Amino acid sequence: MRQVHGASRRSLEEAGDTLIEVLVALVVMGMAFAVIVGGIGTAIIGASLQQNQTATDSLVRSAAEKIASPTDDPYVTCATTSTYSVPTPPAGFSVTVTGVAFWNPTTNTFDQSPPSCAGAPPTDSGLQLVTVSAAATGTDVHTPQATTLEIVKRS
Repeated sequence: MRQVHGASRRSLEEAGDTLIEVLVALVVMGMAFAVIVGGIGTAIIGASLQQNQTATDSLVRSAAEKIASPTDDPYVTCATTSTYSVPTPPAGFSVTVTGVAFWNPTTNTFDQSPPSCAGAPPTDSGLQLVTVSAAATGTDVHTPQATTLEIVKRS
């Protein structure tokens, strides 16, 4: 082997990767790993959010069906938000009646103010717009917003 300034040259059989090449490869692999782990974390958060949203949708629809049923929850003249009952939700969720509006035949709209119920007979026209809301009660940042559904109830 020929000497160049006191050092020997590597032969072709001894060819390999330099330290810089190995470090660059490790950095690239580390970045790829970080991207993959971040993607998995995002997918898990998205799946959890979707699961909670599906549950709140199901709960609000179940409550709305119960309230709309004339046999399960009959029409109540001059009803309030506490008049109509909702099914008991599972832990981590809440379901409530958030509003009852009354049909005003004069304006052909639903009014939030209750009709005169003191008179005989009451002026409730027999048509109510009941608003039901369901929400996940967790404090997690990824908790979906409440799902609201309106039901028209007839006497």
